[in-house]
This record gives sequence, structure tokens and C-alpha cells, in this order.
Amino acid sequence: MRPDERDVIFARMSYAPGSPEYREYYGRRPEREAFDAALRGMPPLGGPETPTFNPLVTPVADGVFSLLAGLHPLTDGPAAENKVEASAGDFTRWLKGLAAEAGASASGVVALTADHYYSHRGRGAHYGRPIAEADTLPHALVLAVPMNPDLVRQGPRAPEMVGTVLGYLEAAKVALALAWSVRRAGYRARAHLDGHYLLPLQRLARDGGLGVIGRHGLVITEKHGPCARLAAIDTDLPLCPDAPEPRERDVVEFCTLCGRCARRCPAVPKTDWPGQTVDADLCFKHWRRRGTDCGVCIAACPFTGGLDWGRLATPAGREETLAEVERGSDSRPDVAPPVWLTRR
Repeated sequence: MRPDERDVIFARMSYAPGSPEYREYYGRRPEREAFDAALRGMPPLGGPETPTFNPLVTPVADGVFSLLAGLHPLTDGPAAENKVEASAGDFTRWLKGLAAEAGASASGVVALTADHYYSHRGRGAHYGRPIAEADTLPHALVLAVPMNPDLVRQGPRAPEMVGTVLGYLEAAKVALALAWSVRRAGYRARAHLDGHYLLPLQRLARDGGLGVIGRHGLVITEKHGPCARLAAIDTDLPLCPDAPEPRERDVVEFCTLCGRCARRCPAVPKTDWPGQTVDADLCFKHWRRRGTDCGVCIAACPFTGGLDWGRLATPAGREETLAEVERGSDSRPDVAPPVWLTRR
């Protein structure tokens, strides 16, 4: 079954009580109204009432997220009339090369089906709009950009949010550069970035070989672990699809043994994984209690610190790697916040 963006917690938080979106959604899903209303009653992320409030962080987070929202009208547009002619192989090398030059640490091509897309849009003026087959395009290029691990390790303290929002901004920059370049080459292309998605990016990244979905629900890339942000374009540009990561089983087996993220976060499944998924509603509730988007699962993940995936190919290698991880600290590293985010 295709996911419905209207069910995503970030979309639900945008439904103002009394609005047409609010009435339509909770008319269909009344079991969620009380829980969501309680969340709306909590202080906002970065708010002065939260225990992690930092007056030098909140303007950055709010400002850059507002900038990202302002970029949404730039995500789509008409293609140039004259098409550049090249093979799928040439276009694939061109697009991946441009992604890397613009700042992506990894990228992959997916041959899209309707099942990759949301069934309905869930935010803003597009609320409730079905995503029909006519809206889909044949290919996507999904990309990852790294976040600053020292900022992420500040979580759940406020400076972590700066690492998050700047990661989203870098990912958006690359996706927009790709989409606009493809359109100038004469092909359709839409950028998918924070707050403006037609398709969930985790599955896309897994199918495009960028990495493996870990116990914490995040895509684990080989170079940066889960300490990365995703964006994508979908396009009718001829491209050569990639395959999922061939070492996926090895990473999943290691995640099953490890569980460090589950020990740090109540929303991550403790047992029955693979199988259970992260409780996104509980995760967001935890964010609102702390006043930040937390990041402790990323900070706790051994892949953030760098692991040799080759060592995970055998049970003995996974056990040895886990033993080395366990000999390290399972608490948040005591990383000092950047001076520029500290009042004296």
C-alpha cells in the first residue's frame, strides 16, 4: 500500500484547528485528534519555554527552515524546447558528476513505479491531492549530503538543530541545481526537498543503493552512516538505474546485534527488528518535550563514527566489530558547542 503524506506527523502538525484540512483529516482519522492536539499544545521546537532553549540557535533554525519553504516554488518548471541528445549512460555520469560537484556525498538512480510515490499530498495548497500515474516520472536520482557530526552530537541540546537545518539546506541546493540543469537540457525534472515531497526518500535511497535503512529508520550510508540528509529529483531524463546495496544483509544483521540507538531512544524498536519500525509519533513527542529534533539516534549509531563494512560480511566479523563498539562509551560524547552558538 502506498503511504499517504497526510498521515505523516509533520503534515499533521500543519493542520490548524478549524481549517478545512483539519476537518477533513480528523473526520477520517478521529483516533489521532486528541494525541495531535496535545502535541500542538506543547512548546514549539526551539521555543523559549523548552529545556534546551538557546537564543542563538532558534533564529538559525527558524530562518533556514523559512528559507527552505520559500524555495518550494522553484522545485518545478517547464523544460527547454530543445533537448540535449545523449545516451542513458552519458546522462547518468553527467547527473551524478554534477551532484558530487555540487556537494552530494552519494547519489543513485531509481527506476520509479507508482508505488514509490505518496498516494496523496499532505501539505499546504496541495493538501489531499491524489498523486496519479500521470503525475509520475520514470526515473529519480536520490542524493545524500553529510551533516556535521560534531553538531549532531550536541543532541538533544539546541546546537544539534543547526546541523540538521544546514544539512537540509545543502541537500536542497544540490537537488535544485540538478533539477534546473535537467530542465535546461530539455527534460522534465522536479526537486524534492524539506517540506515538499511527492515520494518518501528513505525507500528511494535504499532502492538507489545509497545505503541501508537501519533500526532507527534512517538511511545508513557507507561514508557518513545516518549523519546525512536526503533529497531527490524525479525526471524523464534517460538514466541507468542502480541496484540496492549488495551488503544490505550484513548491515541489517549488525543493527540487529547492536541496538545502541534503541537504548538511547524510546521510539526505536527494542525487539522484533527487522519487523517493527520506529514509532514516528513517539519520536516527535520526544522532540517537543526536549525542544529540539534530538539527533541522539544518529549520535549513538556506530556507523556515524565510521565502520568498515567489509568487516560485517561474516558473523565473526560482526561480533568483533560489536565488541569494539561496546568497549567504547554508550553515552553522548562530551563535545563542546561551537563558540559562535554560545553566549559569554
